[in-house]
Amino acid sequence: MKTKSAISVAFMAFCVIALAVSCAKLDRFSRDNSVLSFRVTAHTPEEMVLDQAVIEDNTVFIPVLFGKHKFPLRFTAEIETPPDVDRILGVNFGQDTLTLDNDESTLTFYVVAANGATRRYDIRARVTPLDENNMILPPVAYNSVAPSDAVLSTTAHTIADSGHVELLGVELQYPVAITPRLTIVDGASFGTIRRGDDGQAAAFENGATQLTFDDENTFYRVEVIAASGLEKEWKLYLRDCTLLGTDADYAATKYTVIEPKYCEVTEGEGGLVIKESIADVSTHTVKVVIEQQNAWPVTVRVQFPAKDWVDIVGAKRDTTFTFTSLNDVKKLYLIDSYDHNARLWTISLVEYRSNKADVLSFSYKWQTGSVAGAGINKSVLFNNKSGLIYPGDINDGGEVYIYPNERWIVLEYDEIYTNGGSDAAGAIAFLAKWWKITLRDMNITVSPGAVCSINSGSQIVWEQTQTSTQGFINAQALGEELRTFTVTAQDGTVATWSVKLKKKNFTRNSGCEITNLLVDKAIPSFASFEDEPVLLGQDTITLRLKDGERIFPLQIFPQVMVSQFAKVITPLPMVFSGPDAVYLLTVQAENGVNTKTYVVNLSLPQLADGADVTGITIGTPTPSTFTVTGQATIDPDTRTVTIPVVSEDAPFPLTIAYTNLTFTENATSTVSERGDFVFNRGREAITIPIVSQSGQVNTWEVRLDYRPQLRGWKLDSWGTANNKNCPLPAYSYGNPYWATSNNSFTQNVNPATGASGGSDRCAEMMSSTAPVVGILAAGSTFIGWFDFDHAVSAGTTDPVSLTFFGVPWHATAKIKEVLVDVNYHPGGTDWGSATVHLINWNGGGGSCIYHGNKPNGSNPSAGASPHPANTAASAASSTVRFGTGSGTTTYGESFISVQDGQWRQITIPVNGNVNYTHFAVVFSSSAYGDYFTGAAGSKLLIDNIRIVYEN
Repeated sequence: MKTKSAISVAFMAFCVIALAVSCAKLDRFSRDNSVLSFRVTAHTPEEMVLDQAVIEDNTVFIPVLFGKHKFPLRFTAEIETPPDVDRILGVNFGQDTLTLDNDESTLTFYVVAANGATRRYDIRARVTPLDENNMILPPVAYNSVAPSDAVLSTTAHTIADSGHVELLGVELQYPVAITPRLTIVDGASFGTIRRGDDGQAAAFENGATQLTFDDENTFYRVEVIAASGLEKEWKLYLRDCTLLGTDADYAATKYTVIEPKYCEVTEGEGGLVIKESIADVSTHTVKVVIEQQNAWPVTVRVQFPAKDWVDIVGAKRDTTFTFTSLNDVKKLYLIDSYDHNARLWTISLVEYRSNKADVLSFSYKWQTGSVAGAGINKSVLFNNKSGLIYPGDINDGGEVYIYPNERWIVLEYDEIYTNGGSDAAGAIAFLAKWWKITLRDMNITVSPGAVCSINSGSQIVWEQTQTSTQGFINAQALGEELRTFTVTAQDGTVATWSVKLKKKNFTRNSGCEITNLLVDKAIPSFASFEDEPVLLGQDTITLRLKDGERIFPLQIFPQVMVSQFAKVITPLPMVFSGPDAVYLLTVQAENGVNTKTYVVNLSLPQLADGADVTGITIGTPTPSTFTVTGQATIDPDTRTVTIPVVSEDAPFPLTIAYTNLTFTENATSTVSERGDFVFNRGREAITIPIVSQSGQVNTWEVRLDYRPQLRGWKLDSWGTANNKNCPLPAYSYGNPYWATSNNSFTQNVNPATGASGGSDRCAEMMSSTAPVVGILAAGSTFIGWFDFDHAVSAGTTDPVSLTFFGVPWHATAKIKEVLVDVNYHPGGTDWGSATVHLINWNGGGGSCIYHGNKPNGSNPSAGASPHPANTAASAASSTVRFGTGSGTTTYGESFISVQDGQWRQITIPVNGNVNYTHFAVVFSSSAYGDYFTGAAGSKLLIDNIRIVYEN
């Protein structure tokens, strides 16, 4: 005998049949060439706000919530089709950029089934203003503010659920009078405004109506009227944000104002030359280092990198500052629009003061002198000049060599000696011998802003006297003696320089090696180096940076240590235009001939390929009927973030707030680190495109681990007779849930004491003989709704058409089985039944209609076929029958044996490994009631209907 899924619900006019369902062969045009989902993956302009695409018949509508004046809309999209679709023509989804010039434009593509059947789809935009909870948007401007120095954020905090709009300020001194210019949804308009609950209503003129706030509790009621005529009244507050002082205060906040890693300072008006800017997170200061400025005022523009929920405002609500002097200090606030916290930064100018204390040039004249003795002729050869030298003789200066590393100044001479003849012993006899060289008329050029301890009027002297009666004056030793002076840099750095004499044609060093290199500083100042910043090679120098974010062009000021008396002859600082730029650093030996050029390059950490989610904090879901049961799990293997959520089948959409969404270091995403995830159905995936430092793109998905139970699954709450005496939530037209086919004439469903006894309630179904018509009416309880309005007209000809099974089901885990506590008493030869339906609706037919199967005749053994009015198909169904006997039913089908009138838990197995969109359970006190077969007095009690999901 043929096995059937029987749902026993007997009726005529006032009673409905709960149907047997068998798997149907799906229509080739509704399954094999259908579009299951359509998703816009990226679009421009970004100012346009789009909602989830909607598929209606053969048209895909893209709702435009905001920005209807921003057309053309350019976008990329992905679609989902059944696996047996042959191909898609007209659009290469995932690669093609599509364009809708306006909301009347149409794009067309075709879906070809495996059997060749082709369906056309059109893509259109649908301008759909946001609903009443979203008509005031965050941007706000102010046409006037009093007091004028009040600091107000341009980011308003809109709280849709409570209908609040919070304008934000810092260190406000109430009362504050403002004239705001609010942003509303396209097509909406302003109505009236009134102060508080009792104020007199007046017309609100955006940008012209002045509002005065006496304190944080002051509010105004602003009316906004949607294009549809729907009115919404918002409460408008002015909140004073908490100014975070100490780091402890800062760390104690739940969410923190993001401190900048760097800031950008650009030249403004007044001819200002900016040397560098230094952002110090520890002191919350920005110091702008400028060259000496003689003309005031000057303008500086400061830019911080900030998250999209952080507003940056200055004392005049912007980040352009005019300084009247070096002592002028400005304020800048970072305001967290979510948590109403703020951080104060100060901006100040610092005049550049060099630390250079170098001698750039050195020239002189000298004077030499000697004393005559015993007719000795004394002479000197000095810098190619020779002759008799007498006290007071003057010779011009000669060659000068400056060695900046050693801070030596070497003066070259030809020879210094005495030559006056000799006695028999070969000795020269002097009575009072002395030698003196005096440098005078010196001209010394030092680093800009530096000061030298000697000037043109100063002298440097070498002098030696000898009273010995015999011996040569050691003039060369005398010349080797150093004479020193100091150079003081602009910033106070003191350098000691030495002057020495050296005989002409001395052997000059040929070494021109760089022995070490240190980095004094870099511009911009936030450029950072590794712990071992310099790698010195044979003819290369590598500077190891930690990262290259926004540091170019990069200036590096080095200390270069070279071979003795060698010098760097290329200009410093070194300048790098980008990460691949090199700088040629040339060293010249003391001999002036030998040189060596080093290639200085930069080493940045290898661009990482990592583009993953590394952390996320999940907040409160909306509506509150959903509960987040734990932390989100991050799976790098599948690139999935899973949020565990439970509810008693609460209605979608579901909004889940999140914060602290972090990515692999140096990876970026268009998805904010803080915001909302909106799920329109349980099995929806929200994508997060992440771009690695190297440019690799990974697409992550945020999904729900959603395992709902039926609302009211304990059957403890009950409706009224108007709801046909069903458990709550009882259905209403267009909003199906718990239903029965029994009306007021056959009140076969009633509350009773549940399985746990006491106050526990359950559903009791009774089969009875229907009045007037005198046939069996089985008690029924099911998920869906029943069309009582047409029971008279269709009850005898097509009763199945009155029963609409199923509610949308969004579970993300596979259903393993359904458990239910049953208590059964047959009124005669009879059996009760419990059925689970998984229903698949592909979006066609306007709405999901599933009547189940239509009996073929009056004999259950004749089988049944899908009802022709179905727009959905059975994905899977499972029926369990139970009775108090043993063996099989009259129609040869097995059943579970239960003890008469005793509670027992039974299991309804489910094939959850299928695609489905709707779910239903059906219970009947007479298993074959749809064939008007059963026994009056059969009673079925059900309680605690639990869905078990696979792990």
